[in-house]
Amino acid sequence: EDQMHEFEFPCHSRVRKNVRPKRDELTGEMKKGDSCPLQWIRVDPEYEWFRKTQFKMSEQMWINQLERDRDVVAQHEAISYLVSTINHVSKSPGYHGIQSCYKILNEQRYHHSIRVECAEALGKLAKEENKWLGLDLLVKFLKTRYFDADGLHPRPNQFDDVADYYVKKGVASALPHVCNA
Repeated sequence: EDQMHEFEFPCHSRVRKNVRPKRDELTGEMKKGDSCPLQWIRVDPEYEWFRKTQFKMSEQMWINQLERDRDVVAQHEAISYLVSTINHVSKSPGYHGIQSCYKILNEQRYHHSIRVECAEALGKLAKEENKWLGLDLLVKFLKTRYFDADGLHPRPNQFDDVADYYVKKGVASALPHVCNA
């Protein structure tokens, strides 16, 4: 059965009024808060439907799902969507997606496999259009976390924290994903 059903979910709720504008960390410009009262939408989070579900959300909603949902599968879906959309569909550099992946890569509270996926995403999203921002952030992460103070010599591996070791290994394997394609 190749039947496809399309559903629209209208949302009639009040928009927050007193939202202060925030300064974008990458571009430095002031941006207004999102006018959408929804953070993100998950369809069938318990996988009870025996069907493939596919839906469209804005890039900001995927970023919210990646940063705020505690379910590892939801975080994986968000990373996959951000990488595929920025690489194939949109021609925009994807600064906010890259910034979100770097933020998660630095946070210890996320599962190490999600942090490794974010490192791979940074490698895949590093493009000439965004001035190789993903590559710069991967190198910055390696130098600040795994090199000595002058940034010339790597510190020896410490296996006290196995999750951190996997992240280190994942970041090193993400570097070859950077290409001029």
